[in-house]
Amino acid sequence: MRDRKASIKSHRRLLANGGPKTVADIVRTAEKLYGDRIAFRELWGSEPAVYSYKRLARDIDSLGPALEQKGFGGKHIAILGENSYYWIVANLTAMLMGVAIPMDKELKPDTVELLLNRSHADAIICSENYREMALELSKNLEKPVQVICWGAKDSENLLTLESLLEHEGTGKFLSRTRDPEKLSAIIFTSGTTGANKGVMLSQKNICANVRSITMTIPVEGPSFSVLPMNHAFEFNCHVLPAIFFGVELYINSGLKYLMRNFKKYSPGMAVVVPLFVDEIYAGIIAQAKREGKYNKLMTAVTLSDGLRKVGIDLRRKIFREVLDNFGGELRLLVCGGAPINPVSAKGLESFGIDIIPGYGITECSPLVSADVARHPKMSAVGKAVAGVEIKIDSPDSSGEGEILVRGDNVALGYFEDDGENSVYLPDGWFCTGDIGALDPSGRLYITGRKKNLIVLENGKNVHPEEIESAVLEEIDYIRELVVHEKTVTRGEKRTGCIAATISLKPDCPVAAMPMEERNAAVIADVKRVNKRLASYKRISLVTVLLDEFEKTTTHKVIRDRAIKEDAYISI
Repeated sequence: MRDRKASIKSHRRLLANGGPKTVADIVRTAEKLYGDRIAFRELWGSEPAVYSYKRLARDIDSLGPALEQKGFGGKHIAILGENSYYWIVANLTAMLMGVAIPMDKELKPDTVELLLNRSHADAIICSENYREMALELSKNLEKPVQVICWGAKDSENLLTLESLLEHEGTGKFLSRTRDPEKLSAIIFTSGTTGANKGVMLSQKNICANVRSITMTIPVEGPSFSVLPMNHAFEFNCHVLPAIFFGVELYINSGLKYLMRNFKKYSPGMAVVVPLFVDEIYAGIIAQAKREGKYNKLMTAVTLSDGLRKVGIDLRRKIFREVLDNFGGELRLLVCGGAPINPVSAKGLESFGIDIIPGYGITECSPLVSADVARHPKMSAVGKAVAGVEIKIDSPDSSGEGEILVRGDNVALGYFEDDGENSVYLPDGWFCTGDIGALDPSGRLYITGRKKNLIVLENGKNVHPEEIESAVLEEIDYIRELVVHEKTVTRGEKRTGCIAATISLKPDCPVAAMPMEERNAAVIADVKRVNKRLASYKRISLVTVLLDEFEKTTTHKVIRDRAIKEDAYISI
């Protein structure tokens, strides 16, 4: 406890002086304060591998000079592979010696090839599972690219990360003076509404994000890393703050092992996207129903929620059996990346797993706001984190408008894409493309995405996300839906209508009904939700599917591909 208090005092002094300027400062601080303490634990074989903060610093100090000797100083280096300790070492080293390009391992080879060419990659550091793909791609790229592999079973005629780590470092690589405003990473967006854009982040951007998190969100361990590290949300909002605060990070070895590893590691927190919240909550409910304990569970929820209203919190005791499925210690999920399902979030909080919703965008490194106070309305994404300003551009009568962000976290721009850089305003504000509003206390609410906005013939604006949230909150057997505009012919006139493409949960009773009965049941429930909505926001056409929507690797629905041309049913 004394060591922890001393560490916190050291962090406060560092933050008071402006905080870390580069990721090297973060690693050096961790090495100094925590030394031989375990930083990472990962399970790929039968026994977990552990890595200390001292080992992390030593490996970066070895890999950097080794790569420079190979001619890669100041070069663009792509990282491709599963979450792992070596992924972290490679990414941090690339950021410090040149430009890191974290690649999405779920992308198809032709897309990876396109992004490697666009980012002018000089080398690919990859895991054994992506070795053949990387070697094949290297033959077709616009310029020669060196492939470096970690975990290679056969290292003959292959440059391996492990061999480079054997380089005898002098300990001076991390101590070098670096320009914090220089390009350090190119992170490609997931491309839900168009082509992937390469967001340029500097050390200043990334460290501003880490500083904001450590001053806003409680970072406690041990923590569980489940999201892909190539995304800014996981690496900049989870991995780097964990290093800075000396939090032990458990690296999950794959989604199929998620529940097994929850029990094995017993983490206290995790950073997730809404899909994980939905699946965790749905799993708890499904298990209770299978075991005939659903009614008993809901009675306990009613009792526990009532006690909390009078200041008595017994969730950890009442729901011990539920929490044991996650190792017994899980208390907090920091959630971002998409709108959160209020039913799932409130459900998990009733069981004793608190949710902190946040709002971020890669171009802001990525965190903008976090609802640390956990406002009852799940549409709230909290106040701006430390060092970040938010304002609403040209708000309408209800206070809604495009969300603008300003701060040291705002990215340098898009890599070689001047046409997209118009969203960066001359006075430092970044146009997010998201629509929202601020309440009098400064709390931000997200109401939709500018590109998704439906403008009806009568001039009314409709945010699809608002309707989607209302439907998901009321109809528990709907897995996901996309609300959109569909043009229909009525008589001799073509007019726009609000339509919904709906995907059902595969194990729900409605999904098992014959098609006509299934459609009738869904329409009846949508009509019920419609009564709560303003007349111009009501859904008038639906199509009901059993297939899951196509998603990005961050589990965001690709809206254009979710909209089907199947026959719609008029309500």
